Amino acid sequence: MGATAKVTAKWQIVIPAHVRDRLGIRRGDILEFIETDDGFVIRRWTPEGGSFRRFIGRIRALRGVPRRTDAVVEALRGERP
Repeated sequence: MGATAKVTAKWQIVIPAHVRDRLGIRRGDILEFIETDDGFVIRRWTPEGGSFRRFIGRIRALRGVPRRTDAVVEALRGERP
């Protein structure tokens, strides 16, 4: 048997940690339920543009950072040069 989750009185479930990790689910993500002939498929929904959109804020934060790879990595880690 695969992973299971219990439905609460408020129709909520807790997604097991290993399932969240495999799907890359984070707090606030939207899940998509797709009906198939065999049941439902659940996947993390991504807006048009895919997962790249989550990096836009980080890219904007790099304005003024020298274009050296080490400088970009340090800036993304919060270790501004």
